[in-house]
Amino acid sequence: CGGDSFTKYYTVEQLLRDTKINEVGGGTNEVLRRLIVYIYRRLFSTEIPQPRRRIHKELRIPIPYFEPLGRKVPKSQATTPEAMEKLVLEALGEDYFVNPGLHMKREELMDDTGLSEEQLDETLLSLEEKGLVDLWRDRHGVIRLAKATYEGLNKAKPLDFYRWYPSWSREEERF
Repeated sequence: CGGDSFTKYYTVEQLLRDTKINEVGGGTNEVLRRLIVYIYRRLFSTEIPQPRRRIHKELRIPIPYFEPLGRKVPKSQATTPEAMEKLVLEALGEDYFVNPGLHMKREELMDDTGLSEEQLDETLLSLEEKGLVDLWRDRHGVIRLAKATYEGLNKAKPLDFYRWYPSWSREEERF
């Protein structure tokens, strides 16, 4: 086809063609749909960012959220290490509630806390020395990921914050 319609040079058409070639044992339409979405996400991951998930205030479940929290440190408290540590631990605690098994990216922490790179590095190193945070560095020694330890989670929020059960669940089903 030509004009403004569908052509074989469009990326989406190539994706569809490649997924049909790579079909798993004949497959079904559902398998094909999932494969197309998977390949699309992999190819366009840098152009189409995945939304972060946040805790819905009323439902207390993770939902997609497209904007940073933007918690800015008040000017009067911006220089106190204790305030910055509390801010970082709270952000890591909320991220743990949404993604319990994952580390948090450095950029996400900067968005959520409003701290500069230098402030964030100093705070994370201080928290690591205290055993409240686990850090992952790249081969150049730059901090890339952070995750609160259980001790850090307890310091950030009370234990009941991390426990959540739907209203319809029975007491004997909870652990």
